[in-house]
Amino acid sequence: MKTLSRRGETLKKVAEHLIHIQKEFFEGADIASLKPLTFKEMARLLNRNESTISRVVNSKYIKTSHGIFKLSELFTKPAKLSQQGGISREAIKTKIYNIIAEEPKKHPLNDAKIALILKKENINISRRTVAKYREELKIPPSSRRKHNR
Repeated sequence: MKTLSRRGETLKKVAEHLIHIQKEFFEGADIASLKPLTFKEMARLLNRNESTISRVVNSKYIKTSHGIFKLSELFTKPAKLSQQGGISREAIKTKIYNIIAEEPKKHPLNDAKIALILKKENINISRRTVAKYREELKIPPSSRRKHNR
């Protein structure tokens, strides 16, 4: 009983910290507004083990005014970029998605051009990283986007 009680307390503390850290997300429910946050960082904040945080949030959901979300989805890995000060991979993917959505229909942008556009926004990622994120978004390469329109 003591262990279950402690896990419940940990879950409550994790939820409170998530609400505080991801405030912008909870106010607008925009996945791009999620700040980078790992289980390791949360474990450090709560003085718990990383695996404890993982177990606590596993298969747990939070109901908000914008819908129901898995707690684990609110933990986002930071982009591994030397000059990024706090942009999540999801935010970069959203930017890539928006760039492609607004590209000229007859002349789709290749991954290198997308990387250049992002660089102008101080998001320094390689062409290969753009390609990786684009593939994760299930968006075909520029040569196939041109033929699909």
